[in-house]
Amino acid sequence: MKQADIKRQHKEAYNTQTRQYKALKEKTRLDYAHASSNSSREELDLKLKTLKDDQRRKFDLLYQRYEETMQKMLDQQNFKLNSDQEHERTSLKTILDEDQRNLLSLQEESRHRMEQQHLDERKQLERNIEERLIELNKQVRE
Repeated sequence: MKQADIKRQHKEAYNTQTRQYKALKEKTRLDYAHASSNSSREELDLKLKTLKDDQRRKFDLLYQRYEETMQKMLDQQNFKLNSDQEHERTSLKTILDEDQRNLLSLQEESRHRMEQQHLDERKQLERNIEERLIELNKQVRE
């Protein structure tokens, strides 16, 4: 439910209660006018005051329900936002984990290539040394 819908429903309920109060107030006054000989002005004032207090209590309850409904709606939006954020976090974590695995794999591959290159260079150097040693031995014999 949207905030505008909640406000509209609250306004409609408020207007309905206002109309009901006015109708009841008018009915009470008409009843007093028809039975004026049996009722005093103080009784009418007391009855109207009771009606007014009852109306205020109903409006307070209506406003309280409005506030609770608005808060509930905001809480649901926050929950939805939080669940959306949680979904995004999970998705990003999956991507990050995959990137980390790829990086580790590339680093391992690079380390192996470097070790192999060192071995190849060492073998080449040993061959060069061996060839020079053979050449030197040959020169020494001659």
